[in-house]
Amino acid sequence: MSYIQTDYRALAHAGQEGLPLRLGGGVVAIGNFDGVHRGHQALLACERKVADTHHEPLVALTFSPHPRRFFQPELPPFLLSDSVLRRDYLLQAGADTVVDMTFDSVLARTEAIDFVTHILVGALHVRHIVVGENFTFGAGRRGNVDLLRQMGQLHGFEVTGMTLAADLSGQRVSSERVREALRHGHMATAEDLLGRPWQTRGEVIRGDQRGREWGFPTANMLLHEFLPPAFGIYAARVQVEGSAAWHKAVMSFGKRPNFLVPQPLLEAHILDFEGDLYGRMLRVEWRDYLRPEKRFASEALLRAAIAEDVQRARELLL
Repeated sequence: MSYIQTDYRALAHAGQEGLPLRLGGGVVAIGNFDGVHRGHQALLACERKVADTHHEPLVALTFSPHPRRFFQPELPPFLLSDSVLRRDYLLQAGADTVVDMTFDSVLARTEAIDFVTHILVGALHVRHIVVGENFTFGAGRRGNVDLLRQMGQLHGFEVTGMTLAADLSGQRVSSERVREALRHGHMATAEDLLGRPWQTRGEVIRGDQRGREWGFPTANMLLHEFLPPAFGIYAARVQVEGSAAWHKAVMSFGKRPNFLVPQPLLEAHILDFEGDLYGRMLRVEWRDYLRPEKRFASEALLRAAIAEDVQRARELLL
């Protein structure tokens, strides 16, 4: 399994010059794959079957930053997964290689026909493409499944346009449905749509040390481009990147009404853990929404509430 970060010019050049980036032909899934939810997983499973039948590699072709961020930089954070988590999920879902293309002005103005000719055919030597039935691409989003099929007849590849999977209620699984669940603290719904608990990554930064003084030291992180979920208290699991161990945690996410921090902050109290985490990258698995954040009338009441949150998190994470 491999991961390749590249851009349009480098990938097109690799196809023209026969550089090592050539993947030797295969099956390609194309999409943003934000969160790699159950709908994406179903698409990849379909593609995996095709790849195995023809003994060909399976390539997941995706883009960073998200095209929505490129075209609307003023939007608030909305990502369900960063490029590292998305890579891991795509490989776990069956991809042999993840090709992560930079979405920049060059790619944004590339015509759909040129993208097919230079990237899918010239560089990736595609033999079968699987995309969502509403997939669009190329400058002005003028490329679609019908164009891919027309190009496939010219270049000798097949195209499958899939209807993304639906949940038990018959609603289509989508990244936006996951976002809506997270905004309301509906973690079980988000987990059902994703097929796993929602995860974020962040570097531990220095805080005001107040939690340590109270006996509840916290690893503090900013979510940056990740979607801000509902403010409140969560039961979670935390992993220090580079370690296989997952640790139980209780977390606060929000603006800390008792202290009025300027931007939403994630504070994770890792249970039964000792160690210096400043500057380390943590993976956070958001499990249960315990309660909304609240302003307490006194420090004593706040500390008592934290102790109750810790106990409840222990019980839920057994």
